[in-house]
Amino acid sequence: VRTGISGAVLRAWERRYGVPSPNRSAQGYRLYSERDMVILHWLSQATAKGINISQAIQELNALIAQNEALNIALPLHDTGHPTTA
Repeated sequence: VRTGISGAVLRAWERRYGVPSPNRSAQGYRLYSERDMVILHWLSQATAKGINISQAIQELNALIAQNEALNIALPLHDTGHPTTA
């Protein structure tokens, strides 16, 4: 797991919050883009600081909507190079 986040947690976040939103391979495996990986890293750091995941998701969405500081660390477009977590 490249993200350091367990598969169960990733699936729970995907189910509850719609984040991340990976593509699927023909075999049904989740394929995470570089953008997904950056988002997951950001969320992991936020939760490690004690922010609960629902609050972290809200902050992330607000930052993306405002097109602010995450532009440098968070590409707002998909690079088209999916990876598995």
